[in-house]
Amino acid sequence: MEFNILMNVNMINLNKLFLGLFVFLFASNSFAQRGGGHDQSKIQSMKIGMITENLDLDSEQAERFWPVYNAYESDKRTIIRQIRQLQKGISSGDLAGQAAIDAEEKILKLKKEELSVTSSYKSKFLQVISTNQYAALIRTERQFHDMLMNRLRDAKQ
Repeated sequence: MEFNILMNVNMINLNKLFLGLFVFLFASNSFAQRGGGHDQSKIQSMKIGMITENLDLDSEQAERFWPVYNAYESDKRTIIRQIRQLQKGISSGDLAGQAAIDAEEKILKLKKEELSVTSSYKSKFLQVISTNQYAALIRTERQFHDMLMNRLRDAKQ
């Protein structure tokens, strides 16, 4: 009886190890295809590791979760890049007068679009993971963002 319990625990741990390895290889492959820089792929691998650990996904959930999450990240990244480009134009002085006002309006529309993307993906996530796992995802993304900001701040000092 005790042996069976130990075997079950070891199998669960082994499954989590394989799942983590699968996620790491999948993430590495997708970044190699995109040609991302070393730092970016390292950051993304850290984020994937945190999400994998904190959501405690089983293998079936992971197979369904990661494609949805990757699409979500891609959609948000596209919007954020557009916002940053417009903000850069305003802050650099390249845009002035009506062009700056138009750019600011575009930024506001993009921020609304970002909220819409987050809202639409929430329902997609909840088809794949539990509400507790979704809450853990939100928490993990915030913690990861805060950790990156702290590291950047510390690196500047």
